[in-house]
Amino acid sequence: MSRHKAAPDQSPLLLVLGFVLIAGLLFGLFKLVGPGGDDTADVNAVLNRSTPSDDARSPQLRVQEGETLEPSPAATCEDVDVDTDITVLSYNIKSARISGGIGTFLGIIRSSGADIVLLQEVDKNRSTSGHVDQAGWLAANLGGWSDAFGTNVDYGGGLYGTAIISRFPIVSYENTHLPNGPGGQQRGLLHAVVDVDGVELSLYDTHLQNKIDYLKVRQAQAIAPIIAADDRPKVLAGDFNSQVQDTPLRTIIGGTGMHDTWGAVGVGSGLTHPSSHPRGRIDLQLYGGDGLTAITSSVLATTASDHRPVRAEYTLSGASSKVCGDLFG
Repeated sequence: MSRHKAAPDQSPLLLVLGFVLIAGLLFGLFKLVGPGGDDTADVNAVLNRSTPSDDARSPQLRVQEGETLEPSPAATCEDVDVDTDITVLSYNIKSARISGGIGTFLGIIRSSGADIVLLQEVDKNRSTSGHVDQAGWLAANLGGWSDAFGTNVDYGGGLYGTAIISRFPIVSYENTHLPNGPGGQQRGLLHAVVDVDGVELSLYDTHLQNKIDYLKVRQAQAIAPIIAADDRPKVLAGDFNSQVQDTPLRTIIGGTGMHDTWGAVGVGSGLTHPSSHPRGRIDLQLYGGDGLTAITSSVLATTASDHRPVRAEYTLSGASSKVCGDLFG
């Protein structure tokens, strides 16, 4: 006897109700696993109502499924060896008080191929030089370079001192006033740290007293320990108003272990002052610290100022921390 056949004593109404119930169950099953669908996925969707949402799934699962990645919570890095050639120019521009003004020095800097320039006798917004921020103007017109200004004197409606402009980003800078005395003009030591392809390089720019010998010696004595305490590769440049054999420079070189760049790799006479008929080498670059190697040094033959600029090329080597990819890179 069929299990769907009504017993002899059942009414036709009960038979109809049983048929309707069976038909409803079959229809529901058909909708659940309908033809052409993914039976397993649909059944799981019904049976596993507690499955986490997309946002709660692990990033690795999302990568496997080809979904959009969330920003990674961390980055992986490694040290990369860097060797970068840089050209440094040191120049006393005498407040650009010549025909053509500061624009003349822009041309000299461009033609030198310098990446970094250390300037002395620089004006900032002084009336006698046309209210121009000379270092800022040069940096802007060299293509948006960084600049740092060290104020040593406040007069003429503006400021006077030293400056550093750099194609590489300037990370930090500070100006330290040097010892002064009766008859002297305030001088300073401008220190800037630049980021050269991930390696920090220290630059020191100064202009020592021009006529009072004891002040030059005291200023040199103040400079030496500051530079000696800096363990970065470094360049000290400027107008020292002294020659390399004189006490101020012997004090600095002896107290820091730095080297005279032109003395090591120079070409030409090296003479810088006066620019029309140079007789003295009083504008110098010194270098020191691990990873900085001098390649060549020379003096540019220009009379735009009363000093000639000193140009030097170096190779800077070091370990640079580089981002090499995110968590899934």
